[in-house]
Amino acid sequence: MALHFVATSVLTSEDGIGFEKEVQLESDDARKSKAEAIKVKPLFEQLAEQNAKKQEEYDAMTKLIFGTR
Repeated sequence: MALHFVATSVLTSEDGIGFEKEVQLESDDARKSKAEAIKVKPLFEQLAEQNAKKQEEYDAMTKLIFGTR
């Protein structure tokens, strides 16, 4: 079984002796997934929208059945 590690940061040195500075690396996939996560609405809002849509469908069907406007 082969293990595959992905580097997410690299230690750098300004003087060549001490490696105190850490530079973050970010792949294109990681940037895309972060951007998509920001666009996603909170669960509460998603559920509220779904409930509103279902209520509208129910109201439309009820109007058709009972013939009220």
